[in-house]
Amino acid sequence: MKNLFKKTMLFAAAAMAFVSCSNDATEDVFNGPSFEVEVNAVTTDSRSAFGELNGDKYPTLWSGNESWAVCINDKHTPTNNITFSSDKKSANTIVTFSEGVEANNGLYTLYTVSPASAYSSHSEASDYIRYTIPANQTPGATSCDEAAQVLIAKSESKATFDAFDVAFKHATAYANFSFKNVAEGGNVTSVSIKSNDIVLAGRFAYTISTGAIAPHDRSAYEVALSTSSTTNLWMALAPAAVSGKVLTFTIYTDKGNLSKEVTMPGDFKAGVVANFTIDMAGIDYPAVENVVEYRRVTSLSEITEGEYVFVHHSFTMTNGPATAKSSVLQVAINTKATVGDDVLTNVSDDIKWVLTGSASAMNINSYADNSYYLYNISDNNGVRVNTNPSSKTWAFEALNSGFAMKNNGRYCGVYTSGSDWRSYTSATASNYGTDGASLTLYKKVESAGGDTPDVPATPELAVNPATIEVAAAGGNAEFGYTVTNPAEGVSVVASTTVDWISGFNYATAGKVTFTVAENTVAEAREAVITLAYEGAESKTVTVSQAAAEVGGGEGGEATPETKTISFTGGSGSNQSTISFTSVSPLSCVITANGNQTSPRLDSNMVRMYASGGKSNKMTITTTSSPKKKITKVVVTATSSSYATALGGGSATVDSGASVSIATSGSTVTYTITGNTETIEILTSGQARLSKVDVTYQ
Repeated sequence: MKNLFKKTMLFAAAAMAFVSCSNDATEDVFNGPSFEVEVNAVTTDSRSAFGELNGDKYPTLWSGNESWAVCINDKHTPTNNITFSSDKKSANTIVTFSEGVEANNGLYTLYTVSPASAYSSHSEASDYIRYTIPANQTPGATSCDEAAQVLIAKSESKATFDAFDVAFKHATAYANFSFKNVAEGGNVTSVSIKSNDIVLAGRFAYTISTGAIAPHDRSAYEVALSTSSTTNLWMALAPAAVSGKVLTFTIYTDKGNLSKEVTMPGDFKAGVVANFTIDMAGIDYPAVENVVEYRRVTSLSEITEGEYVFVHHSFTMTNGPATAKSSVLQVAINTKATVGDDVLTNVSDDIKWVLTGSASAMNINSYADNSYYLYNISDNNGVRVNTNPSSKTWAFEALNSGFAMKNNGRYCGVYTSGSDWRSYTSATASNYGTDGASLTLYKKVESAGGDTPDVPATPELAVNPATIEVAAAGGNAEFGYTVTNPAEGVSVVASTTVDWISGFNYATAGKVTFTVAENTVAEAREAVITLAYEGAESKTVTVSQAAAEVGGGEGGEATPETKTISFTGGSGSNQSTISFTSVSPLSCVITANGNQTSPRLDSNMVRMYASGGKSNKMTITTTSSPKKKITKVVVTATSSSYATALGGGSATVDSGASVSIATSGSTVTYTITGNTETIEILTSGQARLSKVDVTYQ
């Protein structure tokens, strides 16, 4: 079977393309701690790479770097461990689920979403699969952004759990378009298509039974392409009824934006490539006008020749500096500005001053009438206007944590970090800022204006560290991440193809925590965690786990093993009994034990209480058969004071064994001599605990 994308002259009707898949049945492997599922796809039609146009059709092939989200009933797992044929027409994978999947009315149904990053959630009972089309895309030379080309597959339901046949169906529509008669001169930074009332990207719900597609949430009415080209552009977007609707196509450049509104003659259809050209004749860049501002001066390096405004903080006047030649300098500012603003605009000529020369010998003349000058006098008000040119020369120099202006041997208008200028009369400048009235100096700054392209910044994702080493015993691990230029409503998603890493948690911003299972074989192992963020390039973290230390020959002592029980995931409510039984072969139960205050499990710790001679009790026991022997327990508290409270309590072990207690910093260590399958721990006061490490053999 050969399936192709159809090319249309503008949204002409075409059927959705499918991926045909087949495989042979294998034995049912459902019964067990984990199981494998085989998925085979044979096709000439996929999401990733469009071939050369052949007549009115675009052949497509797997690109070879796909990832799938594989779902069976209510379970799902991502995988990028996919094998592709040399001609990229077929693909297959085997995925492992770490826990059992319940049959739905005795049947199993497999669903697959490509790419895995597009998968959001699914519910067979509610008949939907939710997926995301990113609003920010980076197209290829001959195809859309791979992250935006979404396929959904469903197998036939069957009673056995083995290999499944699936048929992929397109959940996105496509466009291949060009602009012509584009105004020359600008460097293109991006292109977008926008609707005022139709959702083009974001999260969608795919109805499994009917194939209907509808917006779900995180709606986006605009799709932006990161590109420097205006021809042969590829875009993926939601199937949408846009016939007769107006869409706005915009080219963003460093010279301004070029936009055109287009009434669409047809709809975007899933699996169909709409091919069209947009004529931009007559559309030019917006006129560029110079923007003139007067900006607050805050450093000595800014004092150069140019136009300035002095703002006196205690007085105003309406007739300009010419009337102030025998009084204190008074400066009027435009009514749109207030004293203390960082920027003044629309400044009238009669309040401007012109500075010429160098910072060490700067002449200050009025702008409107060059016959007026600034000079310094000996009273507390400092600065006046004068007609004597001999007084117009000032020196600007560094002073303490800022700089000052000096005339006639006296300082005036001192600026310090965090303050404005101050009118000043002392020759020593020892008490600046304590007498006189405050001044602020503004300098004219002129820059090119015009429209600034309103292009959303592309998110950038980073992880740290990129490599994590874990002991053979396993336990909790974590890595950090940062998102530059984050998008609203978007979160990171971690995935891996192995079953010994699980429990990804994003509760703490900038951190991903997870659980590594124990390595019980004498070989080290390695896995890759992929961290995805919509619109950003995914990053990977490599997890290396040490090999298990296998014990000696027959009759030898068993090799000690250590497991970690983490006290996380609670809602912050007190409970008479809190159980931790998920870390095989251990069970940990914390009870009220007759105390009036029951223990409490918060999001990242458990609280044990003691009062009136009664203490909450922690009971740790082995659950395997035959039972293991507990040799050591290390409890980590959230602080040294809580560790002291716990260590001041007591511990009980099985008959014939003994236990010693040692407190160091925020840990309490219980060392056991003899054989015990159980240890009971009491506290002398409130203790807040984050985890417990149990060693057994």
